[in-house]
Amino acid sequence: MVDSNNTSCPNCGKDYIKEFSYCPHCGQANKKLNLSFNFVISEFLLANFNVDSKLIATLKLLLFKPAKLTHEFLDGKRTKYISPIRLYLLISLIYFFILSFSVDSESDIVDFNDNEEQEALTGTEKSTTIDFSTIQDNDSVDLVTESSIEMLLKEKLKLLNTKSGRKVFWDTFRKNISTGMFLLMPLTAFILLLLFYKGSYYFEHLILVIHLQSVWFIVFTLFNLIKLLTKETFISFEFLLLLFVTIFWIKRFYSLSKRKAVWKTFLFLSAFSFLLLLFFVSVLALSVVFM
Repeated sequence: MVDSNNTSCPNCGKDYIKEFSYCPHCGQANKKLNLSFNFVISEFLLANFNVDSKLIATLKLLLFKPAKLTHEFLDGKRTKYISPIRLYLLISLIYFFILSFSVDSESDIVDFNDNEEQEALTGTEKSTTIDFSTIQDNDSVDLVTESSIEMLLKEKLKLLNTKSGRKVFWDTFRKNISTGMFLLMPLTAFILLLLFYKGSYYFEHLILVIHLQSVWFIVFTLFNLIKLLTKETFISFEFLLLLFVTIFWIKRFYSLSKRKAVWKTFLFLSAFSFLLLLFFVSVLALSVVFM
């Protein structure tokens, strides 16, 4: 006898109570398949980016309720939101994709014709030749080493004077910067741990940094889009907005007064700026060497 309260799952064929939203055996949704355009798009996004309505809920908290998303995650409310790492990777992917158009448009402002570029490359090839007949035995090692480094630097600088060289440099720089920013987050979280060490643990600061840096990338993406569309830059307003965003996040997350949030943010950004300066110098040097 067939139970009218049960239904058969079209995916696995097993019976379950038809009031269930999902099949308890295989997890497929208990709803009629509607092959609409929206269904195809949502399935594509789910298959390729593993995002669904969670994205809307996550972005809503991330943008309009500072630090609440971090508190929700730390309180164990995680299934209805995208995980911090996945959210960061998605937003950073969009940011560096938009940034590539901005950098490419700037690199085309100063251009070289084919003859100039060929001369620069030819000069580079000539400059790498070392006359070993003039080197004495007692100082050959030091002189060859110094000459090799000097010639390498001259070669890289001349390549930067060509359009193709600049393109290789920016491609290498973007690749290094995207990886480096991800590796920079644990060090940034350690700065917050030093500032708010009482009654806290490292993991909660790390989650805050991941969410906060995701917000920074959203702001940078917005201003890069404005720059591409209008050819105008708003650097002062951009960093002023980032400052206010950071103050509000730190104030809300650590439950601070306005005055304490301002000077704690100042200390945090001062230490972070120094760390960021070392980071950018290292990335620039590596990008030049390996371009």
